[in-house]
Amino acid sequence: MPVLKADTYVLIVGAGPVGVTLQLLLSRMGVPCLLAERNIHPRSHPRSHYVSNRSTEVWRQLGHLDKVVECITEPLKFWASMRYCRHIADPHLNLFGTVNHFRGHYTYGDTYHEELSPARITNIAQHKLLLLLKAASLTRSPVYPDTSDERYIAWLRDHYDQVMRTSTFDDAKRAKLRALRGPTIFPDGFDSVKRTLDQRCGVPFVDGGLMFERFINEDMSKGVVSELTCQRRKVKVHVNSAFVVGADGVHSRVRRFLDRRNPDKQSQVQDTSLLRDVMSVYFTSDELGQLVKASPAMLYFIFSRCVSVLTCQGGSPAEFVVQIPFFSEMEDSSGYDVAKCTACINEFVGTTLSDLRVVITQSIKRWRATTEIAPSFVDPESYRVMVAGDSAHIVTPAGGQGMNMGVADSYNLAWRIGRSFYQRVLRGGPGTSAADVINAEMTHEEKRSMADYSRERLAVAEVGDSYGLI
Repeated sequence: MPVLKADTYVLIVGAGPVGVTLQLLLSRMGVPCLLAERNIHPRSHPRSHYVSNRSTEVWRQLGHLDKVVECITEPLKFWASMRYCRHIADPHLNLFGTVNHFRGHYTYGDTYHEELSPARITNIAQHKLLLLLKAASLTRSPVYPDTSDERYIAWLRDHYDQVMRTSTFDDAKRAKLRALRGPTIFPDGFDSVKRTLDQRCGVPFVDGGLMFERFINEDMSKGVVSELTCQRRKVKVHVNSAFVVGADGVHSRVRRFLDRRNPDKQSQVQDTSLLRDVMSVYFTSDELGQLVKASPAMLYFIFSRCVSVLTCQGGSPAEFVVQIPFFSEMEDSSGYDVAKCTACINEFVGTTLSDLRVVITQSIKRWRATTEIAPSFVDPESYRVMVAGDSAHIVTPAGGQGMNMGVADSYNLAWRIGRSFYQRVLRGGPGTSAADVINAEMTHEEKRSMADYSRERLAVAEVGDSYGLI
Protein backbone atom coordinates (compact mmCIF):
# COMPACT_ATOMS: atom_id res chain seq x y z
CA MET A 1 0.00 0.00 0.00
CA PRO A 2 1.46 3.43 -0.95
CA VAL A 3 2.57 5.63 1.94
CA LEU A 4 2.29 9.43 2.01
CA LYS A 5 3.99 11.62 4.60
CA ALA A 6 2.80 14.89 6.13
CA ASP A 7 3.98 17.24 8.88
CA THR A 8 1.75 19.34 11.10
CA TYR A 9 1.88 20.69 14.64
CA VAL A 10 -1.34 19.03 15.89
CA LEU A 11 -3.16 15.97 14.62
CA ILE A 12 -6.80 15.97 15.74
CA VAL A 13 -8.47 12.57 15.52
CA GLY A 14 -12.26 12.82 15.18
CA ALA A 15 -14.36 15.47 13.45
CA GLY A 16 -17.29 15.72 15.85
CA PRO A 17 -18.23 19.00 17.57
CA VAL A 18 -15.25 18.71 19.93
CA GLY A 19 -12.66 17.99 17.23
CA VAL A 20 -13.95 20.63 14.80
CA THR A 21 -14.13 23.26 17.57
CA LEU A 22 -10.51 22.53 18.48
CA GLN A 23 -9.49 22.78 14.82
CA LEU A 24 -11.25 26.14 14.49
CA LEU A 25 -9.65 27.49 17.67
CA LEU A 26 -6.16 26.41 16.61
CA SER A 27 -6.67 27.80 13.10
CA ARG A 28 -7.73 31.13 14.58
CA MET A 29 -4.49 31.18 16.57
CA GLY A 30 -2.48 30.30 13.47
CA VAL A 31 -1.45 26.86 14.77
CA PRO A 32 -1.09 24.28 11.95
CA CYS A 33 -3.36 21.28 12.47
CA LEU A 34 -4.75 18.32 10.57
CA LEU A 35 -8.27 17.00 11.29
CA ALA A 36 -8.84 13.30 10.54
CA GLU A 37 -12.32 11.71 10.50
CA ARG A 38 -12.77 7.99 9.89
CA ASN A 39 -16.37 8.10 8.61
CA ILE A 40 -16.57 8.70 4.88
CA HIS A 41 -20.08 10.10 5.22
CA PRO A 42 -21.28 12.20 8.18
CA ARG A 43 -23.57 10.55 10.70
CA SER A 44 -27.17 11.64 10.31
CA HIS A 45 -28.42 10.64 13.79
CA PRO A 46 -29.15 13.84 15.78
CA ARG A 47 -27.54 12.65 19.04
CA SER A 48 -27.03 15.53 21.52
CA HIS A 49 -28.99 18.78 21.16
CA TYR A 50 -28.64 21.04 24.22
CA VAL A 51 -25.96 23.77 23.92
CA SER A 52 -24.80 25.71 26.98
CA ASN A 53 -23.83 29.37 27.30
CA ARG A 54 -20.18 28.44 27.55
CA SER A 55 -20.20 26.55 24.24
CA THR A 56 -21.85 29.44 22.40
CA GLU A 57 -19.36 31.84 24.02
CA VAL A 58 -16.52 29.78 22.58
CA TRP A 59 -18.09 29.74 19.11
CA ARG A 60 -18.70 33.49 19.32
CA GLN A 61 -14.92 33.96 19.24
CA LEU A 62 -14.73 32.06 15.94
CA GLY A 63 -16.35 34.66 13.71
CA HIS A 64 -19.78 34.96 15.34
CA LEU A 65 -20.57 31.26 14.90
CA ASP A 66 -23.06 31.49 17.75
CA LYS A 67 -25.12 33.85 15.57
CA VAL A 68 -24.87 31.37 12.71
CA VAL A 69 -26.26 28.66 15.02
CA GLU A 70 -29.16 30.96 15.91
CA CYS A 71 -30.13 31.09 12.23
CA ILE A 72 -31.09 27.42 12.28
CA THR A 73 -32.57 27.04 15.78
CA GLU A 74 -36.11 27.61 16.96
CA PRO A 75 -37.01 30.34 19.50
CA LEU A 76 -36.93 29.51 23.20
CA LYS A 77 -40.73 29.24 23.48
CA PHE A 78 -40.63 26.03 21.42
CA TRP A 79 -38.29 24.14 23.78
CA ALA A 80 -38.49 25.82 27.17
CA SER A 81 -40.81 23.17 28.66
CA MET A 82 -40.90 19.48 29.43
CA ARG A 83 -44.25 17.71 29.29
CA TYR A 84 -45.41 14.57 31.07
CA CYS A 85 -48.29 12.65 29.51
CA ARG A 86 -49.96 9.33 28.69
CA HIS A 87 -50.17 10.08 24.98
CA ILE A 88 -49.31 13.13 22.88
CA ALA A 89 -52.70 13.22 21.13
CA ASP A 90 -55.68 14.70 22.98
CA PRO A 91 -53.66 16.59 25.62
CA HIS A 92 -56.83 17.60 27.50
CA LEU A 93 -57.22 13.89 28.34
CA ASN A 94 -53.64 12.62 28.42
CA LEU A 95 -51.49 15.45 29.80
CA PHE A 96 -50.25 14.97 33.37
CA GLY A 97 -48.31 18.21 33.68
CA THR A 98 -45.91 20.73 32.15
CA VAL A 99 -42.74 22.16 33.65
CA ASN A 100 -41.27 25.34 32.17
CA HIS A 101 -37.67 25.38 33.39
CA PHE A 102 -37.22 29.01 32.37
CA ARG A 103 -40.23 30.39 34.22
CA GLY A 104 -39.12 32.88 36.85
CA HIS A 105 -35.62 33.10 35.39
CA TYR A 106 -34.06 35.84 33.32
CA THR A 107 -34.01 35.14 29.57
CA TYR A 108 -31.91 36.98 27.05
CA GLY A 109 -33.34 39.77 24.94
CA ASP A 110 -30.34 40.59 22.78
CA THR A 111 -27.03 38.74 22.74
CA TYR A 112 -23.72 40.64 22.80
CA HIS A 113 -25.36 43.35 24.94
CA GLU A 114 -26.04 41.30 28.07
CA GLU A 115 -24.34 41.65 31.43
CA LEU A 116 -24.17 37.98 32.39
CA SER A 117 -23.05 36.43 29.09
CA PRO A 118 -22.65 37.66 25.50
CA ALA A 119 -24.19 34.43 24.16
CA ARG A 120 -27.15 32.27 25.07
CA ILE A 121 -28.11 28.62 25.37
CA THR A 122 -29.82 26.97 22.46
CA ASN A 123 -31.30 23.71 21.23
CA ILE A 124 -29.94 22.25 17.98
CA ALA A 125 -29.52 18.66 16.79
CA GLN A 126 -25.87 17.62 16.60
CA HIS A 127 -25.90 16.66 12.92
CA LYS A 128 -27.17 20.16 12.03
CA LEU A 129 -24.63 21.78 14.32
CA LEU A 130 -21.87 19.82 12.58
CA LEU A 131 -23.02 21.15 9.21
CA LEU A 132 -22.42 24.71 10.44
CA LEU A 133 -19.13 23.97 12.21
CA LYS A 134 -17.64 21.98 9.35
CA ALA A 135 -18.76 24.49 6.74
CA ALA A 136 -17.02 27.21 8.76
CA SER A 137 -13.95 25.00 9.12
CA LEU A 138 -13.76 24.41 5.37
CA THR A 139 -14.18 28.07 4.45
CA ARG A 140 -11.19 28.89 6.66
CA SER A 141 -8.91 26.25 5.20
CA PRO A 142 -6.69 26.13 2.11
CA VAL A 143 -8.74 23.16 0.85
CA TYR A 144 -11.88 25.23 0.22
CA PRO A 145 -10.75 28.88 0.30
CA ASP A 146 -13.98 30.31 -1.09
CA THR A 147 -17.60 29.39 -0.40
CA SER A 148 -18.32 29.77 -4.12
CA ASP A 149 -15.78 27.06 -4.92
CA GLU A 150 -17.52 24.24 -6.79
CA ARG A 151 -15.84 21.61 -4.62
CA TYR A 152 -17.13 23.29 -1.47
CA ILE A 153 -20.70 23.34 -2.80
CA ALA A 154 -20.36 19.72 -3.92
CA TRP A 155 -19.12 18.72 -0.46
CA LEU A 156 -22.11 20.34 1.24
CA ARG A 157 -24.54 18.83 -1.26
CA ASP A 158 -23.10 15.30 -1.13
CA HIS A 159 -22.64 15.00 2.61
CA TYR A 160 -25.38 17.19 4.07
CA ASP A 161 -28.21 16.98 1.58
CA GLN A 162 -30.59 15.52 4.18
CA VAL A 163 -29.69 18.20 6.74
CA MET A 164 -30.12 21.05 4.25
CA ARG A 165 -33.51 19.76 3.07
CA THR A 166 -34.92 19.34 6.58
CA SER A 167 -33.51 22.51 8.16
CA THR A 168 -35.44 25.74 8.51
CA PHE A 169 -33.21 28.82 8.26
CA ASP A 170 -34.14 32.29 9.49
CA ASP A 171 -33.45 34.34 6.34
CA ALA A 172 -33.55 37.67 8.19
CA LYS A 173 -30.82 36.59 10.62
CA ARG A 174 -28.82 34.94 7.86
CA ALA A 175 -28.84 38.15 5.79
CA LYS A 176 -27.08 40.02 8.63
CA LEU A 177 -24.29 37.46 8.68
CA ARG A 178 -23.45 37.29 4.99
CA ALA A 179 -20.79 39.98 5.25
CA LEU A 180 -19.09 38.41 8.28
CA ARG A 181 -16.01 36.25 7.72
CA GLY A 182 -13.78 34.82 10.42
CA PRO A 183 -10.00 34.94 10.37
CA THR A 184 -8.08 32.55 8.12
CA ILE A 185 -4.54 32.26 9.43
CA PHE A 186 -2.10 29.51 8.40
CA PRO A 187 1.65 30.09 8.85
CA ASP A 188 3.88 29.83 5.76
CA GLY A 189 5.43 26.43 5.27
CA PHE A 190 2.40 24.45 6.44
CA ASP A 191 -0.29 25.47 3.95
CA SER A 192 0.92 23.10 1.23
CA VAL A 193 0.72 20.09 3.53
CA LYS A 194 -3.07 19.96 3.70
CA ARG A 195 -3.59 20.96 0.08
CA THR A 196 -1.25 18.23 -1.18
CA LEU A 197 -2.77 15.67 1.15
CA ASP A 198 -6.27 16.50 -0.12
CA GLN A 199 -5.30 16.29 -3.79
CA ARG A 200 -3.39 13.01 -3.51
CA CYS A 201 -5.80 11.19 -1.19
CA GLY A 202 -9.02 12.62 -2.57
CA VAL A 203 -10.18 13.33 0.98
CA PRO A 204 -10.83 16.81 2.39
CA PHE A 205 -8.71 17.20 5.50
CA VAL A 206 -11.75 18.06 7.60
CA ASP A 207 -13.92 15.08 6.80
CA GLY A 208 -14.30 11.78 5.08
CA GLY A 209 -12.38 8.55 5.45
CA LEU A 210 -9.03 9.26 7.18
CA MET A 211 -8.91 6.55 9.85
CA PHE A 212 -6.40 6.69 12.67
CA GLU A 213 -4.73 3.29 12.97
CA ARG A 214 -1.84 3.48 15.44
CA PHE A 215 1.21 5.29 16.70
CA ILE A 216 4.32 4.16 14.86
CA ASN A 217 6.95 5.34 17.36
CA GLU A 218 7.02 4.27 21.00
CA ASP A 219 9.65 6.88 21.84
CA MET A 220 7.82 10.20 21.51
CA SER A 221 10.51 12.45 22.93
CA LYS A 222 10.99 14.11 19.53
CA GLY A 223 7.45 14.09 18.17
CA VAL A 224 4.66 11.67 17.36
CA VAL A 225 4.31 9.69 14.14
CA SER A 226 0.75 8.48 13.53
CA GLU A 227 -0.48 6.11 10.84
CA LEU A 228 -3.75 6.95 9.09
CA THR A 229 -5.53 5.02 6.35
CA CYS A 230 -7.35 6.78 3.52
CA GLN A 231 -10.37 4.52 3.14
CA ARG A 232 -11.33 5.85 -0.28
CA ARG A 233 -8.09 5.09 -2.05
CA LYS A 234 -6.43 2.65 0.36
CA VAL A 235 -3.41 4.87 0.93
CA LYS A 236 -1.42 5.00 4.17
CA VAL A 237 -0.59 8.46 5.54
CA HIS A 238 2.17 8.91 8.12
CA VAL A 239 1.67 12.18 10.00
CA ASN A 240 4.52 13.63 12.03
CA SER A 241 3.21 16.02 14.69
CA ALA A 242 4.16 17.60 17.98
CA PHE A 243 0.81 16.67 19.57
CA VAL A 244 -2.10 14.30 18.94
CA VAL A 245 -5.55 14.99 20.39
CA GLY A 246 -8.06 12.13 20.43
CA ALA A 247 -11.60 13.43 20.02
CA ASP A 248 -12.78 10.23 18.35
CA GLY A 249 -15.64 9.36 20.66
CA VAL A 250 -16.62 6.53 22.96
CA HIS A 251 -14.58 3.85 21.15
CA SER A 252 -11.48 6.02 20.89
CA ARG A 253 -8.31 4.39 19.55
CA VAL A 254 -6.25 7.21 21.03
CA ARG A 255 -7.81 6.52 24.43
CA ARG A 256 -6.82 2.84 24.18
CA PHE A 257 -3.21 3.94 23.77
CA LEU A 258 -3.43 6.05 26.94
CA ASP A 259 -4.98 3.14 28.84
CA ARG A 260 -2.04 0.95 27.87
CA ARG A 261 0.30 3.67 29.17
CA ASN A 262 -1.58 3.64 32.52
CA PRO A 263 -1.88 -0.09 33.31
CA ASP A 264 -2.09 0.53 37.05
CA LYS A 265 -5.00 2.99 36.82
CA GLN A 266 -8.55 2.00 35.95
CA SER A 267 -11.33 4.08 34.43
CA GLN A 268 -14.11 5.25 36.72
CA VAL A 269 -17.18 3.39 35.42
CA GLN A 270 -20.70 3.63 36.84
CA ASP A 271 -23.96 2.07 35.74
CA THR A 272 -27.46 2.94 36.83
CA SER A 273 -29.40 -0.06 38.08
CA LEU A 274 -32.72 1.59 37.19
CA LEU A 275 -32.21 1.80 33.43
CA ARG A 276 -29.21 0.59 31.48
CA ASP A 277 -30.02 -0.04 27.82
CA VAL A 278 -32.02 2.22 25.52
CA MET A 279 -33.07 2.03 21.87
CA SER A 280 -32.79 5.39 20.11
CA VAL A 281 -34.94 5.93 17.00
CA TYR A 282 -34.66 8.92 14.64
CA PHE A 283 -37.79 9.62 12.57
CA THR A 284 -39.77 12.37 10.81
CA SER A 285 -43.49 13.16 10.73
CA ASP A 286 -45.22 16.42 9.86
CA GLU A 287 -48.44 15.13 11.45
CA LEU A 288 -46.66 14.71 14.78
CA GLY A 289 -45.06 18.10 14.19
CA GLN A 290 -48.52 19.66 14.08
CA LEU A 291 -49.54 17.85 17.27
CA VAL A 292 -46.56 19.08 19.28
CA LYS A 293 -46.81 22.57 17.77
CA ALA A 294 -50.02 23.08 19.71
CA SER A 295 -48.17 22.32 22.96
CA PRO A 296 -44.44 22.77 22.23
CA ALA A 297 -41.77 21.28 24.46
CA MET A 298 -38.18 20.09 24.22
CA LEU A 299 -38.93 16.72 25.80
CA TYR A 300 -42.04 14.61 26.23
CA PHE A 301 -41.92 11.98 28.98
CA ILE A 302 -44.58 9.50 27.88
CA PHE A 303 -46.07 6.89 30.22
CA SER A 304 -48.16 4.80 27.84
CA ARG A 305 -47.82 1.06 27.24
CA CYS A 306 -44.65 1.96 25.34
CA VAL A 307 -42.85 4.10 27.92
CA SER A 308 -40.50 6.50 26.13
CA VAL A 309 -38.87 9.92 26.00
CA LEU A 310 -39.42 12.02 22.86
CA THR A 311 -37.05 14.81 21.81
CA CYS A 312 -38.39 17.39 19.36
CA GLN A 313 -35.78 18.58 16.86
CA GLY A 314 -37.88 20.95 14.68
CA GLY A 315 -37.19 21.15 10.93
CA SER A 316 -39.36 20.44 7.93
CA PRO A 317 -40.53 17.72 7.87
CA ALA A 318 -40.51 17.73 11.66
CA GLU A 319 -37.73 15.57 13.12
CA PHE A 320 -37.82 13.58 16.34
CA VAL A 321 -35.67 11.21 18.36
CA VAL A 322 -37.36 8.79 20.73
CA GLN A 323 -35.61 6.83 23.47
CA ILE A 324 -37.27 3.49 24.25
CA PRO A 325 -36.17 1.43 27.29
CA PHE A 326 -34.62 -1.89 26.28
CA PHE A 327 -34.24 -4.82 28.67
CA SER A 328 -31.37 -6.97 27.41
CA GLU A 329 -32.14 -9.77 29.86
CA MET A 330 -35.53 -10.37 28.20
CA GLU A 331 -35.28 -8.79 24.72
CA ASP A 332 -33.23 -9.17 21.56
CA SER A 333 -32.09 -5.89 19.96
CA SER A 334 -32.52 -7.41 16.47
CA GLY A 335 -36.28 -7.40 17.08
CA TYR A 336 -36.33 -3.61 16.99
CA ASP A 337 -36.85 -3.23 13.29
CA VAL A 338 -38.69 -0.42 11.45
CA ALA A 339 -42.07 -2.16 11.85
CA LYS A 340 -41.77 -2.59 15.62
CA CYS A 341 -40.46 0.94 16.16
CA THR A 342 -43.28 2.36 14.00
CA ALA A 343 -45.89 0.47 16.04
CA CYS A 344 -44.38 1.73 19.28
CA ILE A 345 -44.33 5.34 18.06
CA ASN A 346 -47.96 5.22 16.95
CA GLU A 347 -48.90 3.72 20.33
CA PHE A 348 -47.35 6.42 22.48
CA VAL A 349 -48.55 9.20 20.16
CA GLY A 350 -52.10 7.90 20.60
CA THR A 351 -52.98 7.89 16.90
CA THR A 352 -51.63 6.43 13.63
CA LEU A 353 -49.24 8.77 11.81
CA SER A 354 -49.68 8.29 8.07
CA ASP A 355 -46.44 10.09 7.17
CA LEU A 356 -44.19 8.56 9.85
CA ARG A 357 -40.77 7.68 8.41
CA VAL A 358 -37.81 6.17 10.21
CA VAL A 359 -35.05 8.05 8.38
CA ILE A 360 -32.73 5.08 7.84
CA THR A 361 -32.49 1.65 9.42
CA GLN A 362 -29.16 2.66 10.95
CA SER A 363 -31.05 5.36 12.85
CA ILE A 364 -32.27 2.67 15.23
CA LYS A 365 -29.41 2.55 17.72
CA ARG A 366 -28.85 0.85 21.03
CA TRP A 367 -26.89 2.64 23.73
CA ARG A 368 -26.18 2.11 27.42
CA ALA A 369 -26.84 4.61 30.18
CA THR A 370 -23.44 4.65 31.86
CA THR A 371 -20.64 7.00 32.79
CA GLU A 372 -16.91 6.48 32.41
CA ILE A 373 -13.95 8.75 33.08
CA ALA A 374 -10.44 8.03 31.82
CA PRO A 375 -7.78 7.76 34.55
CA SER A 376 -5.74 10.44 32.75
CA PHE A 377 -6.45 12.76 29.83
CA VAL A 378 -2.75 13.03 28.93
CA ASP A 379 -0.02 10.48 28.20
CA PRO A 380 2.07 10.64 31.41
CA GLU A 381 5.28 9.64 29.59
CA SER A 382 5.45 11.93 26.57
CA TYR A 383 2.81 14.59 27.40
CA ARG A 384 2.18 14.74 23.64
CA VAL A 385 -1.01 12.65 23.37
CA MET A 386 -4.28 13.91 24.88
CA VAL A 387 -7.97 13.02 24.80
CA ALA A 388 -11.02 15.30 24.92
CA GLY A 389 -14.80 14.96 24.83
CA ASP A 390 -16.33 11.48 24.88
CA SER A 391 -12.87 9.98 24.43
CA ALA A 392 -12.05 11.28 27.91
CA HIS A 393 -15.41 11.17 29.71
CA ILE A 394 -18.70 9.47 28.90
CA VAL A 395 -21.80 10.83 30.60
CA THR A 396 -25.48 10.05 30.30
CA PRO A 397 -27.72 12.63 28.56
CA ALA A 398 -29.13 13.98 31.83
CA GLY A 399 -28.16 17.65 32.13
CA GLY A 400 -26.81 17.98 28.59
CA GLN A 401 -23.23 17.78 29.81
CA GLY A 402 -21.52 15.55 27.23
CA MET A 403 -20.82 17.75 24.21
CA ASN A 404 -20.63 20.95 26.27
CA MET A 405 -17.93 19.48 28.51
CA GLY A 406 -16.07 18.43 25.36
CA VAL A 407 -16.19 21.95 23.88
CA ALA A 408 -14.77 23.26 27.17
CA ASP A 409 -12.01 20.62 26.92
CA SER A 410 -11.14 21.94 23.45
CA TYR A 411 -11.00 25.53 24.64
CA ASN A 412 -8.80 24.62 27.61
CA LEU A 413 -6.46 22.62 25.40
CA ALA A 414 -6.31 25.07 22.47
CA TRP A 415 -4.66 27.94 24.34
CA ARG A 416 -2.10 25.57 25.91
CA ILE A 417 -1.13 24.19 22.50
CA GLY A 418 -1.13 27.68 20.97
CA ARG A 419 1.20 28.97 23.65
CA SER A 420 3.52 26.00 23.14
CA PHE A 421 3.63 26.59 19.38
CA TYR A 422 4.58 30.26 19.56
CA GLN A 423 7.11 29.69 22.33
CA ARG A 424 8.85 27.16 20.09
CA VAL A 425 8.74 29.52 17.11
CA LEU A 426 10.23 32.36 19.19
CA ARG A 427 12.93 30.12 20.66
CA GLY A 428 13.93 28.95 17.19
CA GLY A 429 14.24 32.42 15.73
CA PRO A 430 14.34 33.34 12.02
CA GLY A 431 14.83 30.48 9.61
CA THR A 432 13.46 27.81 11.94
CA SER A 433 11.96 24.97 9.88
CA ALA A 434 8.62 23.31 10.46
CA ALA A 435 10.42 20.07 11.40
CA ASP A 436 12.45 21.91 14.08
CA VAL A 437 9.26 23.30 15.65
CA ILE A 438 7.46 19.95 15.56
CA ASN A 439 10.33 17.76 16.79
CA ALA A 440 11.61 20.02 19.58
CA GLU A 441 11.79 18.29 22.93
CA MET A 442 9.10 19.05 25.47
CA THR A 443 10.13 21.64 28.05
CA HIS A 444 9.28 21.31 31.74
CA GLU A 445 6.78 24.16 31.35
CA GLU A 446 5.01 22.41 28.44
CA LYS A 447 4.78 19.15 30.39
CA ARG A 448 3.38 20.95 33.43
CA SER A 449 0.80 22.75 31.27
CA MET A 450 -0.45 19.50 29.73
CA ALA A 451 -0.54 17.80 33.14
CA ASP A 452 -2.62 20.73 34.45
CA TYR A 453 -5.06 20.20 31.57
CA SER A 454 -5.56 16.60 32.67
CA ARG A 455 -6.02 17.52 36.36
CA GLU A 456 -8.42 20.40 35.69
CA ARG A 457 -10.65 18.58 33.22
CA LEU A 458 -10.66 15.40 35.32
CA ALA A 459 -11.97 17.44 38.25
CA VAL A 460 -14.76 18.89 36.07
CA ALA A 461 -15.69 15.45 34.72
CA GLU A 462 -15.87 13.99 38.24
CA VAL A 463 -18.21 16.76 39.37
CA GLY A 464 -20.41 16.16 36.33
CA ASP A 465 -20.36 12.43 36.98
CA SER A 466 -21.63 12.97 40.52
CA TYR A 467 -25.04 14.10 39.20
CA GLY A 468 -25.01 12.96 35.57
CA LEU A 469 -26.71 9.58 35.97
CA ILE A 470 -30.35 9.11 35.00
